[in-house]
Amino acid sequence: MKKIMIMIIVSMFCFCSEIRSQISTLDEYYYYNGKKVFLPINRHKLFVSGDQVDKIDLGIPKKKAIKSKPSENDTLTNKRIKNNTAITIEITDSADYAKVWKRLKQSKYVHKVEKAIEDKPIPLSVYFYVKLKEEKDTNLLKEVASKTQCTVLRKAAHTKNWYALLPKNDSKYNTLEASNLFFESGFFSDIDPGFVIEFKHTCVTDTRFSDQWGMGSSSSFGINACQAWNITKGNSSVIVAVYDSGVDENNREFAGTNFTTSYSTSNRSSPAGIREPHGTRVASIISANHNRSKVAGVAPDVSIMNISHGQTATYSEDLAAGFNWAVQNGAAIINCSWGVPSQNSFSIKSTMLEDAITNALFNGRNGLGAIVIFGTGNDAEYFSYNYGTIHYPANYRDEILTVGATGNNGNRGLFSAFGAKLDVMAPGFNILSADLNNDVSYDFGTSYAAPHVSGVAALMLSVSPHLTRETVVKIIESTCRKVGTVLPYSTEANRPNGTRNQQMGYGLIDAFAAVQAAQNCQSDFVTNTNYNSNTTINTCEISFKNVKVQNGAKLIVNKTNHAIMNDFEVILGSELDIR
Repeated sequence: MKKIMIMIIVSMFCFCSEIRSQISTLDEYYYYNGKKVFLPINRHKLFVSGDQVDKIDLGIPKKKAIKSKPSENDTLTNKRIKNNTAITIEITDSADYAKVWKRLKQSKYVHKVEKAIEDKPIPLSVYFYVKLKEEKDTNLLKEVASKTQCTVLRKAAHTKNWYALLPKNDSKYNTLEASNLFFESGFFSDIDPGFVIEFKHTCVTDTRFSDQWGMGSSSSFGINACQAWNITKGNSSVIVAVYDSGVDENNREFAGTNFTTSYSTSNRSSPAGIREPHGTRVASIISANHNRSKVAGVAPDVSIMNISHGQTATYSEDLAAGFNWAVQNGAAIINCSWGVPSQNSFSIKSTMLEDAITNALFNGRNGLGAIVIFGTGNDAEYFSYNYGTIHYPANYRDEILTVGATGNNGNRGLFSAFGAKLDVMAPGFNILSADLNNDVSYDFGTSYAAPHVSGVAALMLSVSPHLTRETVVKIIESTCRKVGTVLPYSTEANRPNGTRNQQMGYGLIDAFAAVQAAQNCQSDFVTNTNYNSNTTINTCEISFKNVKVQNGAKLIVNKTNHAIMNDFEVILGSELDIR
């Protein structure tokens, strides 16, 4: 009887191996509740370990693949082989993936090849688990383990009929492949491939935070808010004007939020009105408190200025008044989730409104400049490359920071207006935010992308309040992540802050990277100084007032971002070099 069983096992595993050899090398799967679950393999990356791995011939041109050693934090599942060197192979064209995989598997220098999910190896343990149909099947388990080059280690702790197994060092199967063979044999009740589970703790206590993918809670295409909050959650000295339909300041999401003065442009007085829920939704994305309620804002500890507008016969005057009120009352950032779309090539314009916006950009914050942020609008033609859809006044001046909307796949929302004036992208599809009556709701639009950027700008000014508007914008743009699949990013004339394209601007904002860069950007203030000898200044920002370079001296200023010159004199025969 035993010989018959062994013959069945051998024939069964020959059959299973034959099946597996026919499966495309691009596929990887496991069994869950008896059904095959395919893994989302990244076909541009492989992880390899072995001896002299730099000698591996990948079988494709070098320019189509990059070999690099993983960082110390990278892990490969097989750490038991001595003298291992681990490298990452990045493959430009996914069509070459199968060829590279086959070459690696055949190479004498390679001990282990691992596929990737996103940018990391499949999270496999060195152990996997098999459940017997009956306890008496332990001998059968050992026989199958022997045929698959695995070792039966022990009965799993405090379980019934589960056993832990380990592929041997010379096994041609990893734990995932081995566990699949055990299941496909039909001899056992169930398997567990032993994935390494990475526990993630939410960084706030708000009960619906896991639904706020735009913060980075459940999507790799969020803004990395949690990491930024390790540095700061804002400062009440930073005032963000929510220039919208009015904010419900009594909503429980704003419990503890510092609201400064408010203003109704329609009534030309305080307080602001509440015309619809739009303004409350926008404000909650910026500053909903982290207070065990439902949603969390990007910058909960900053102050909010509530400015409401309506549609009246004096609309131009009203809108201009709102900007000027914001500047006069200390707004550092002005969030505008509204605009006027073009109508058959005819655009409504207002010079009074434009004057007010210009005043905010250049005279706000006592001359440092207010950051004025607009959404691009939601009337892009679906599947169109029409670049003329960005709303007015978002398209009025280059100094305005214009924001398009992405979905949780990192691509531009099809509704999101785009073009030459587009600067950056932020989450704007299926966004959960506060609503009236202490409720929350989902909505989409560049209206909800813009406040993500306003929140990030507020965090930046919380750690570095001296930053000029130009520097804040430069940091936000230069730290963007290059996401999206429609167009390549490339350098463009008069666009100095990195590569961009018409669909995505500079890319998706990154709160953590932007706040880090702002924190590292120090300002120097030089006043009433004469430079009589050669001097070099290395700085992020610098402001000169009443300064002379004289006696043949040379002043070199290596600045990262911005230089302000007031009452600056260079005597004939001297030299000033600003880089």
